[in-house]
Amino acid sequence: MKCKYCKRQIPDESIYCMFCGEKVIKSKKKKAEVKVPKPRQLPSGSWFAQLTVNGERVSVSAATESEYYTKAKAVKLGLIKAEKRAPALSLGKAIDDYIDSKRNVLSPSTILGYEKMRKNRFQAYMDKDIHTINWQQAVNDEASVCSAKTLKNAWSMISSSTKAAHVEPLSVTLPQVVPNEHPYLSPDQIPYFVKALDGKDCKLPALLALNGLRQSELLALTWDHVDLKAKTMLISGAMVYDSNYNLVHKDTNKNLTSRRTVPIMLPELLSELEGVKDKTGFVVSMSPSVLYKSINRICKSSGLPQVGVHGLRHSFASLCHHLRVPELIAMQFGGWSTPDVLRDVYTHIPQSDIDNNAGKIINFFEGKAQIANENTNEFKKA
Repeated sequence: MKCKYCKRQIPDESIYCMFCGEKVIKSKKKKAEVKVPKPRQLPSGSWFAQLTVNGERVSVSAATESEYYTKAKAVKLGLIKAEKRAPALSLGKAIDDYIDSKRNVLSPSTILGYEKMRKNRFQAYMDKDIHTINWQQAVNDEASVCSAKTLKNAWSMISSSTKAAHVEPLSVTLPQVVPNEHPYLSPDQIPYFVKALDGKDCKLPALLALNGLRQSELLALTWDHVDLKAKTMLISGAMVYDSNYNLVHKDTNKNLTSRRTVPIMLPELLSELEGVKDKTGFVVSMSPSVLYKSINRICKSSGLPQVGVHGLRHSFASLCHHLRVPELIAMQFGGWSTPDVLRDVYTHIPQSDIDNNAGKIINFFEGKAQIANENTNEFKKA
């Protein structure tokens, strides 16, 4: 190429002319770098900062720091619009809004359970903005003060509440729930319990529970749903506590399969029902707390496990398994919605059944060992 000043021929890659010394190639100007503020990491784990775009303050957040810089520069250049930051919403307000939206839909007892968790769980986070909470840290903190099952239930309520507020909490790791076996009466213990009920005020409701009814169902049972000739009971409706701890009647049961016709299977229950003179209104008038304490008092004095009302339902499920009642029939009797619930939660295998079946296996191996020894001896003689 030629120098534009002295017009002499110089190498193409020259920056300065070797003859006149003038600069012949101007260095290219660097593109102005887009500057954005350094972000800070929020407790939730995301990266956040505020930018000024066209004189207006906007917020930019991203899951990672590098993603923030890419997104922030694009916002600064006008390539994408900044997301408007959602207004602050405390965890407590989100839960309150969720509970209020479900008051006419969910059972009063479910609402009561939610309100208890709202009052007692995650208290250190109730006033914090759900957009900035470090959920795993919140779970870690709560795990130190409550059981794994309680925490699981509380987290389920929080997840539902935040989703209703259009905020998805980050996935968290919950502690493993180790199931505690509910106390129950084995088939051998049931006759002793029934005998111990003689002359006790709680005999009728206790026998109803031992016939497979839930506490809410036996409290809601009315005489017009009891057919003594057909020896059946129509289970419809439930009696539960509301948020003011008052017992209220609701027309629906726990699930669709809970409404059912149940045979009266205990002779003592049939006799007790027949012996009631006033067959109007509710069959049971005893309060849940008195019923629970009365049953446990009888169990304790009889040397039996203190099973409470719900433990009698467990005892019924375990008895069905012991007597080899088909699962679908047992589910119909007790109103269980799935065989998994019946099998995994309510059915307990008595130790006598375990011992008897273990004995069968022991006898099998002992018999086979004897045959093997005899054959070995015969083989040696030959």
